[in-house]
Amino acid sequence: FRSVVPKESSANGVYVSDVPEAEQGLFIRDVVWKFKDGKLASFGGGENAESVKARWNDARGDKHQAGSLLIGLNPEAKTGFLYNPIVLGTATLSLGDNRELGGKAESSFAFRCTVTEPSLELDGKLIMKRGKLLIH
Repeated sequence: FRSVVPKESSANGVYVSDVPEAEQGLFIRDVVWKFKDGKLASFGGGENAESVKARWNDARGDKHQAGSLLIGLNPEAKTGFLYNPIVLGTATLSLGDNRELGGKAESSFAFRCTVTEPSLELDGKLIMKRGKLLIH
């Protein structure tokens, strides 16, 4: 996979995860994040998403910040808890702290979730369409 720290104030749009993420003994499903000018504008989701949102509500620091974007490049990997970010054609977005990747966002909150077959635009250029990389 390839991981990048998003430019501050650059995240815009809606991110809807479609791969369950395990956290604290629960499967978190269908997380929905809406971003405007790099900050989280709304946080919703399906089954057990409220447990992550409650943790987010209690967090401090740059919890509204898109923390990292991971693009899966491994054609042999299959989705499943630890492998989600490396699966070819997936995009995994994190929210909150990103210092471990060299970012500046410092928060007591960090959570990531994955989309299979996303369409993804970076700096105004479509780089992935329905999970297919358009760049080489």
